[in-house]
Amino acid sequence: MKKLFILTVLAVAFMGKMAFAAAFPITATIPAATTVNFVVSEVTPGATPVFTSHAGLNLNFATAGTGMSFDATNGIWVGSRFFAIDLAPSTAAGVPAPGNYGSVSFAYSANVVPAGQSATEGLNKRGTLTAVRVNGDASETKLRSGALGNTFTNLTNTDIAGGFLRVYVGLATGEAVGGVPVVPGSVPFTNADKPGTYTGTLTITATLV
Repeated sequence: MKKLFILTVLAVAFMGKMAFAAAFPITATIPAATTVNFVVSEVTPGATPVFTSHAGLNLNFATAGTGMSFDATNGIWVGSRFFAIDLAPSTAAGVPAPGNYGSVSFAYSANVVPAGQSATEGLNKRGTLTAVRVNGDASETKLRSGALGNTFTNLTNTDIAGGFLRVYVGLATGEAVGGVPVVPGSVPFTNADKPGTYTGTLTITATLV
């Protein structure tokens, strides 16, 4: 009887302990990119290129007030800098956000040359475009390269995945390996070109999916 009493007391004590529980739903939402921002930097050449923020979309290679400079060693005219255009999928408010590209295309138009210069010998050949993927370790993988007037195959998300897209725009330097221009189709400015202003328009079109 005593043993039965003890078991009964223990059972009552156990049954008297109350358990309370609550379920807490947890949610985190990252917005998808709805647009692409184009972030332009001026790049000063050197052992370690220096990137400086550039206001606006006008890419002017002339040194302020003096025009371009003549490289007597190579007999070519060069700009004081070149430009880097970083493409950044973003929200409508301009905040970087995840986004997949459907395609990225490049088109050059409105080629204007000084009087006396052949219409086919402007920035379409003297200007250069090099598209790279900037990887997570800051290294770069070349994706496309050529004179501005070249025809470029569209880039896709497969090309860009794992990093972000950067497009360098510069002037031809005449650099070649084994007689082949490093930038296909490009020709540097020389004293054989007519003096004056050369202009054109590069259009980069990026679509998101």
